[in-house]
Amino acid sequence: MILDPNGIAASAGDLDDDRAEASDAKSATKPRKSGTDEPVAMLVFRAGGDEPKAVPLSLIARLEEIDARTIEQSDGRYVLQYRGQLMPLVSFRGGKPPRTEGRQPILVFAERERRMGLLVDEIVDIVDQQLKVQLGGEAQGTLGSAVIAGKATDVIDAGYYLRQAHANWFAAPPQSEKSGEAGGSCWSTIRRSSVTS
Repeated sequence: MILDPNGIAASAGDLDDDRAEASDAKSATKPRKSGTDEPVAMLVFRAGGDEPKAVPLSLIARLEEIDARTIEQSDGRYVLQYRGQLMPLVSFRGGKPPRTEGRQPILVFAERERRMGLLVDEIVDIVDQQLKVQLGGEAQGTLGSAVIAGKATDVIDAGYYLRQAHANWFAAPPQSEKSGEAGGSCWSTIRRSSVTS
């Protein structure tokens, strides 16, 4: 199963017309700043335990649910042949390996030609609400905790997992990539911003 989160949100009326046209990471929008009164679409999921986790939906290129038998290993890491490329798969907090049978949910993050799949146990919901991180994160890969959909929820640091897949994810693109790209990337916002408590 393949889900286009931006398309789902647009059909539900949660995104404006410009964002509704976004179907891949090249047209993904910048995450909204934390601490504003403006609601933020958050993807809630479970990974590495029963506690809910969340990430801004605008950072996710696609939600995938793949046949676990298509996951391979290369150079000591899990990969998936995805859209003509090998996409590295990252376990949540270095946890359990991917499933070996059945369906495996994956959150796909993408920018330019880079892609990364975050292995999760279950995709729970998409929630539109104000994001206010109330406690700072102690564990690697967590920005902090917020109340989302009435539950204490870990807000993940997507940048941490992106660097697990590609150590140079946030490096400046080669000059050839810069020339055809207008504006900044949504990931540059993550690098520059910090979540306030």
